[in-house]
Amino acid sequence: MEKKKKNFPAGISLFEAVVYIAFFVVIVGVVMTLTTQLIAINQSAQQTNEVTSSARYALDTMAQEVRHAKSVYTPTSSFDVSPGQLSLETTRDLVGNETTTYVDFYVDSGLLYLKREGSNSEQLTSDSVKVEALTFSYLNQSTVTPAVRMTLTIGSNDKGTDVNHRSITLVTTATMRSYAE
Repeated sequence: MEKKKKNFPAGISLFEAVVYIAFFVVIVGVVMTLTTQLIAINQSAQQTNEVTSSARYALDTMAQEVRHAKSVYTPTSSFDVSPGQLSLETTRDLVGNETTTYVDFYVDSGLLYLKREGSNSEQLTSDSVKVEALTFSYLNQSTVTPAVRMTLTIGSNDKGTDVNHRSITLVTTATMRSYAE
């Protein structure tokens, strides 16, 4: 006896179509969510990198200038306040026939600047970050070479929510090496 083959109509049923569409919607939703999260993580990493590199560059520049300074010029320096200002007397990058010149570090509108006598101010931090705090402490005891402790807090200059805000505080102390000369 021969079995009869059942003939099914070609195509898909309504139930199969709904299952396929639901499966497709779930896959697209997962991919969109992952893509959105990856973009947010990338932006956060870029902000963190910008804040960190800007703070490191600014602090390294200030420390280098302190190391090469002849002395701290206290009449125009502001210590143990934020934002502080540091003025250094130095023999580097002299202007004309002078024997010493001055270098200033100060904050204006959330940006850190270096000002050399006879030159325009140089911006040390990028526009994408904001100096939240800058404090200088003058460490001058009679038994040791004078030094300056610098505490710098920089945050992202984002317009978003506090969740997106990145901030870092770096502290370093630099000794004036040319002081003993």
